[in-house]
Amino acid sequence: MPVNRNFLAIGLALVVAVSLMGLTPPQKAEVAAHLQLALGVVAEAVNGWIAALSFSLIEPSIAGSFWRRGTLFGLMVWGFWIISGTFSAYVWLDIPLSLACVNVIFGLPKCLAIGVGVAWFFDRKLS
Repeated sequence: MPVNRNFLAIGLALVVAVSLMGLTPPQKAEVAAHLQLALGVVAEAVNGWIAALSFSLIEPSIAGSFWRRGTLFGLMVWGFWIISGTFSAYVWLDIPLSLACVNVIFGLPKCLAIGVGVAWFFDRKLS
């Protein structure tokens, strides 16, 4: 399946918009805070873009309504991104077990929302 040009345009527009956001505050601490916020927004936008591209590749192999496809995709995202990332951070960065558990628990609704949202978008776009 070829890459949709709309995804590339949206991704590029998000990166440009976020990079232009808040780059002229008066003090260094505010500059650092704005840059960290912008970097976080860009990282989330890139993650969403990667999720949309991933869904476009596996979408033909998942049958059912967009709720079912989105839930299954959300669980896959949760497993690959949240659980594996949390486990890596727990092992390599020695984060507390309580923080790892909170990340895994609160990551599930986020991933399900991403999965259902992407599936809903594809369902509307293709119908």
